[in-house]
Amino acid sequence: MKAKSSRKTNLFLLCVTALICLIIAETCMRVIRPDILGIQGSTNVTVYDDILGWKSSANTAWSNRICNEMIEEKVNQFGFRSKSLSSRELVQSKTRLMFLGDSYCEGSGIKIDDRLSDIIPIMDTSFVSFNFGMVGYSTDQELLTLKLYGHEIMPKKVILLFCLNDLLFNNSGLCWARPKPYYIIGENDSLILLNTPVPKLLHRTSFSSWLRRNVVLYNATCRAIALMQANIGFKKASKVDQNDRSVFSTEQSKYNFSSNKNHDVTPRLIKEMKKECLDLNAELTILLVPSSQDWTEKHEGTPPEAEPVIRWCQELDIEMIDLFPVFRNQFLQDGQNLYVGDELHWNAKANRLAAIVLLNYLRQRDVIESIPGAE
Repeated sequence: MKAKSSRKTNLFLLCVTALICLIIAETCMRVIRPDILGIQGSTNVTVYDDILGWKSSANTAWSNRICNEMIEEKVNQFGFRSKSLSSRELVQSKTRLMFLGDSYCEGSGIKIDDRLSDIIPIMDTSFVSFNFGMVGYSTDQELLTLKLYGHEIMPKKVILLFCLNDLLFNNSGLCWARPKPYYIIGENDSLILLNTPVPKLLHRTSFSSWLRRNVVLYNATCRAIALMQANIGFKKASKVDQNDRSVFSTEQSKYNFSSNKNHDVTPRLIKEMKKECLDLNAELTILLVPSSQDWTEKHEGTPPEAEPVIRWCQELDIEMIDLFPVFRNQFLQDGQNLYVGDELHWNAKANRLAAIVLLNYLRQRDVIESIPGAE
């Protein structure tokens, strides 16, 4: 009996010790990283969508914690964190910009007015922006978004924010444990959409949602796991084919996907997105997204994983803006942080920097169609 009682006592003491350690760790994290709870995005308010996998509930409002301040956010009629489409905005002679991407485009951790897409019209009123960014989206979902809503917007310019983790998720029916649609390449270079209707979204439990909103240690752990998964994925991808990174056959001017299976569908998705833009009489520009404070601070050049993406854009004659050196140079100039508390997503300063670069590009391309006096 004594032995059994002793085991129970030791187990109890172990649990109490573990709880105390967790409380101490949480307290320390709140002192060191008080802003990490400000990265919420729309993760906790998304609903199932049979085509895209998930998006926000249309025409709703929800509270979002931004830097420990609760902000009321609005979702438009399409289910995205953006302004509503109105006839007045469409008839005005303004240059319409349609932004596509994941949480970087949606603006996780920052106020809506601090996003790249919303800064552009403030800096130049000849533009009007529509943001179709959604947390967790990959290039395949962004292509589907363009197909679904491009004709509603009729943009002059489509801006795709390309994050390198798209290379990992474009060939998968899951993204961070969420079911999603994805494409494979069929005969005659055709794209075949799979996993549709998308299986029901795996909802987070109320407890895990509470943890995400209130526990710094939980958020930091999720970030570490995400980084580890991405690093493992890129290492596996690089081992598939370290010699031949070309995806185009120069002799036949068509895709050759016999080598890198992790990268094979991505250039085909980009090609299809360009085709969709041409059908809309729009131009496609891709922004290559720096997605790590660590890389911006410690590395000079663009990550090697981005080299195929740059090459695909060159061969497809798609304009690309590589923001990696831009962010690096800005950090070297003033040493200021360009990321929010998770050290992954852009803060307001980074969004403004990207907006300046993009606006200069748009002006050089002479895509402005406004008439004198247009608001």
